[in-house]
Amino acid sequence: MKSRVTGFDQAIKKLDDLVQNAKNLSGPVPLADLFDDNFMSANTTFASMQAMLDAFGIEIKTENDIKSPQWNSFVANTTSFSSWREMVQQGARAYAIKKMKI
Repeated sequence: MKSRVTGFDQAIKKLDDLVQNAKNLSGPVPLADLFDDNFMSANTTFASMQAMLDAFGIEIKTENDIKSPQWNSFVANTTSFSSWREMVQQGARAYAIKKMKI
C-alpha cells in the first residue's frame, strides 16, 4: 500500500513557487515599481516616486544624477531613511517580499 504525505507535497509545492517567484526578480526594476505608492506614503513625505522626483527639482537623466550628494541629502531630509542607499535597500527588500508572495 502506497502512502502519500500531503503536508510534504504542499511544502514542496510552496518551495517550487518560491523558486519560480525568485527567478522572476531578475532584471532592472523601474523606480515606480521598486518604490510603489504604499512604500512612498509609509516612508516619505510624498505620495509617489514621481512626486518625490518632481519636488527634487532637478531632472534625473542618468544613474549618476540619482547618486549625487544633493539627492542623498534630499532623501535624508524628506524620508525616514538616512541615505539613498538605505532607501534602495529597503525598497528592494519590500519589492522582493511582495513579488515572492512571502
